[in-house]
Amino acid sequence: SAQGVGYQGVIDVRNQPSGKSALASFGEFLKMAAAVYLDVDSSELRVGQQNYRYNDCLTEQLFIADALENGAGYARRLFDKTRFTAVLQEHYDSVKSIWESEEHSNCDSSCQNCLRNYGNRMTHHLLDWRLALDVTELILGIPLEDRWTRKSLNIAQWFCALCEASEIEDVSIKKIGELTAICFGDSNAFILSHPLWHTREGLVTDIQIEAKLALQGFNVTFVDIRELSIKPHKFIIKIVDQSD
Repeated sequence: SAQGVGYQGVIDVRNQPSGKSALASFGEFLKMAAAVYLDVDSSELRVGQQNYRYNDCLTEQLFIADALENGAGYARRLFDKTRFTAVLQEHYDSVKSIWESEEHSNCDSSCQNCLRNYGNRMTHHLLDWRLALDVTELILGIPLEDRWTRKSLNIAQWFCALCEASEIEDVSIKKIGELTAICFGDSNAFILSHPLWHTREGLVTDIQIEAKLALQGFNVTFVDIRELSIKPHKFIIKIVDQSD
């Protein structure tokens, strides 16, 4: 039911490039929050995902359980909405300033000082501390902070440098309100969008629509900022294809 997020408020793990990462990252955040509250090691708990269809959208529901089949009942102690919310709020307040600090600024997605540990080594590629905070804010009813769009200009400049190195000419950057667009010639443009926003026409936010209207005459593609930063080659290929 989050306004302006995903498929009418549901995180779409099939069509949102960062959808699966967002839920996996929140799952690790949840496990950490629970372990701190229960004063146990995080290895005492496990969090998993199950596919869940909501209307026409495929998403995931999370479960948290004791790591041992005959565990100490840790997960059962979280089975109360008020307590569960308090656990998330307390951990959010505890780590937010640390993860957003200058000392942690070199962490692009996740590291040993935020979400990674040996136990979740198989999902390190999915984990992103910014997404973990984003989903937590949605659950707690806190407005999403501007931790993605405020870095969009730097990402756009970095991507344009890659394009130049790949001998792709006539690439420019336009700032449209809160959003950043990368334009190729006078016909195609990428509008960089928050990872939790959908990129499909009909599901985009008002801010995305306004940015598209400001680029009349361009063939606009809404692009997940995070996906552009971790898979730039995918979009360079798309630019080349559009130019042919």
